[in-house]
Amino acid sequence: MIDLRHENASQVCIHRSVCVSSNITVFEWSRPNKEPRDQRTRCLNPKRRAEDQNGRDTRNGQHLVTVFSDEKLFTVEAEFNSQNHRVLAKDLQKAFDKGKTVHRVSHPAKVMVFGAICSTGKCPLVFVEKDLKITKEYYVKEILEKQLLPWAQQHFNGQHWICQQDGAPPHTAKYTQDWCKAHLPAFIEKDRWPASSPDLNPIDFSIWGVLQNKVCARPHSSVEALKKTLGEEWDQLSIEYLRATVESYPRRLRAVIAAKGGRIE
Repeated sequence: MIDLRHENASQVCIHRSVCVSSNITVFEWSRPNKEPRDQRTRCLNPKRRAEDQNGRDTRNGQHLVTVFSDEKLFTVEAEFNSQNHRVLAKDLQKAFDKGKTVHRVSHPAKVMVFGAICSTGKCPLVFVEKDLKITKEYYVKEILEKQLLPWAQQHFNGQHWICQQDGAPPHTAKYTQDWCKAHLPAFIEKDRWPASSPDLNPIDFSIWGVLQNKVCARPHSSVEALKKTLGEEWDQLSIEYLRATVESYPRRLRAVIAAKGGRIE
């Protein structure tokens, strides 16, 4: 004997148990439990993740207390654009006399830099040691624990703030995510930030470009000279510029949603 009170079996979960007495088969009906939050968010596509950020982090101006962070490589060579940086000269020597020649080497000296900014300030630049790979342990102990967290605690002085980081493996590792949960007042979890989204990070879409144009306008004789220039130009970034850049985040977020999670630039 079968209970046919529910006809649409595809919409509910069926738990079957057999009643030994009287040889009666009984079907017990129950609705499915909600899928755990971490399982549901893991499946979000870039558009859904962007929509989720639009609802969470721009509400009540939360983006204004978000610390956006990123890493970037800088080399001692001068930045060169073959389309825009041109000079007319009869020979190489005359071009060199005008200061318009750029020398290239196969493997120029370089330095990895970690930067973090918010609408009201910026963390001092962190220079990663030469030839050192940023592992999850190094990222947590040397960057988050020793640099970012002390600066943020002093800068926000007990007020609420949110940490943002991209999808690089050291950032998304369980070790890092657990540390963030234990030590930060709030952070954007790895499943909440769209992958490959430089259009949404103010450091990516604006600040690194401005810094590179200023720092790499000329070559540097050494990595130490490059670090010195990077620090000086970083310190020159005004609060007004930082505020305007971060305030563009909600507009760009809506544009990414309209592009269904695709690039907007």
